[in-house]
Amino acid sequence: MWKTLISSRGTKELVLQILFRVLEYWPAHRRRTSDGDERDVFALAATVALWEILQLSWCPGAVKDNFPRLLLTLLFQVFISTEEMSEQVETFWRRCREQRSLPPNPNRFAVQTIKALLRQLLDEDVLMVIGRKCGWDMLLKADSHHYAVGLLARELCRVSRSFCRSIAVSLLPRLSRGEPLWELPALAFLVEVLHCLNPRQCGPSVLQIISRCLRSQCPERCRLALRGLVVLSKAPAMAKSIWSLNESLLELLQDADSDVVEMTLSAFINVLHLKTIQISSPTALKLLEALRPLFDNEHSQLQQLSMLLFREVMEATERSKSLKPHVYLSLVPFYFNWHDENQRVAEASRRALFGAARLLKWRDLEHLVTMEQPWRFPECLLEKDRSRVGQYVRQALPYLESPEEPLRKLAIKFLGIAARSMKQEQPELQLICQAEAGAVGNPEHLVFGDGHKPSPSQEAASVSCLCVAGWIAPGSQVPLERLLWSSFRAAPLPGRAAATTGRALGSSGRPAHSLLPKRLCAPQTTAPEAAQEQQHPQRLGLLTQLQLQPDILTDFNGPA
Repeated sequence: MWKTLISSRGTKELVLQILFRVLEYWPAHRRRTSDGDERDVFALAATVALWEILQLSWCPGAVKDNFPRLLLTLLFQVFISTEEMSEQVETFWRRCREQRSLPPNPNRFAVQTIKALLRQLLDEDVLMVIGRKCGWDMLLKADSHHYAVGLLARELCRVSRSFCRSIAVSLLPRLSRGEPLWELPALAFLVEVLHCLNPRQCGPSVLQIISRCLRSQCPERCRLALRGLVVLSKAPAMAKSIWSLNESLLELLQDADSDVVEMTLSAFINVLHLKTIQISSPTALKLLEALRPLFDNEHSQLQQLSMLLFREVMEATERSKSLKPHVYLSLVPFYFNWHDENQRVAEASRRALFGAARLLKWRDLEHLVTMEQPWRFPECLLEKDRSRVGQYVRQALPYLESPEEPLRKLAIKFLGIAARSMKQEQPELQLICQAEAGAVGNPEHLVFGDGHKPSPSQEAASVSCLCVAGWIAPGSQVPLERLLWSSFRAAPLPGRAAATTGRALGSSGRPAHSLLPKRLCAPQTTAPEAAQEQQHPQRLGLLTQLQLQPDILTDFNGPA
């Protein structure tokens, strides 16, 4: 029957248009016939008719001309026949199978019809690729249907961008109406072919759809919307429109899903990198506050992107002076991440640190970043900004627990330098002593000058009391007897402490300087420097600890 109707010039166009309308409107809108019948079988019956037409040795031109509409409609038919199967549909399908050799389920038959349609325009290789990636099987499952639609879109893009462009244009009206039944698969297709569209022509419609989906309670819709937004954000014509969504995007920076956060950061970076947006101070402050927790995120990609965005925000803010409090809070994380084992993270940190130094107008700090001299940073920062030493110390303490050994060592060095800049009554100094003692309590971290492994008490004496109390900077090579002799000259130890110290220095069987870890290496202190150190109140912290704990050095040689 269908062959006869299609072969006649007088009926061909009319029959095909009726089939297309039934396929397109009945499932989505539950259209009725003139007698009020709204049975679900009509779209399935039209699918059977289309399948029979596609079995002909020649394909009517109207089928090819309406390829985008037909493909979308058949994909939707697969979806609804997977989601629901009424009794009427089951009865109709049982009768169809009695007359023809058809698959057992209507959704499998709809997939078979899609393949027949694609064969009219594409090579068999494309269908085989989709099959190898399990695309046809995923179409038949409600929870994976949208993934399969996205896969189909990607494969179609590789063959014909013009087809994909036509399909995307057909999708836009449906998505704009907000039809919830097939919105997720339709959005999955649109996102995959978005790069085929002209942003100036379709951008506003697409952005309206994305804006609605960003507020969706469905996580998958939100992720797909963000993927589309990242593509759109690369178009200069869309920058200002996308920036209007900054409030919604700011909320997504706190999402628990790392993929959501990563895509949000990428969209922000793409928009600001175009240099067409000026950020107001209140918005910039909110952004910087949301970014700081990401600097030390466990995902290196989030670390890298958050620091790159931080710099973009600094450069794009109208009144950058208002950002200084947040910039101060970011200097220490940038410094430590500059030494990260991941080179991309390290480079992003260096660039962010350079931007921070430029905003603060600290030329010497800017110079050492430009010259890539990170070892000079701690002294430069702590000398430049003495009023915030306590704040910087609290920020550096967590790095003592870093899984990366270079960062742990860096933290010890930073805290040792900071201790020399602090007043004895500052609570952060006690925090440094406690933290350093804990950090060096693991014998794997230190090796003494003669190669033997220290005990925890030896490490506490040689590092926590000397380095942390501010007597020496981490990495110095000053012999232990010289340090103690300087403390004797400042204020001689009482009897037992002096005797204990004497045993520690003279009865060890090893040179006294071998009691220091190898990592304590720096030039010898000159006479004027030694005199200055004796007057520094923090240097007396070592003497105080030795006086209050006269047994602290006995562990070097065992009990007294």
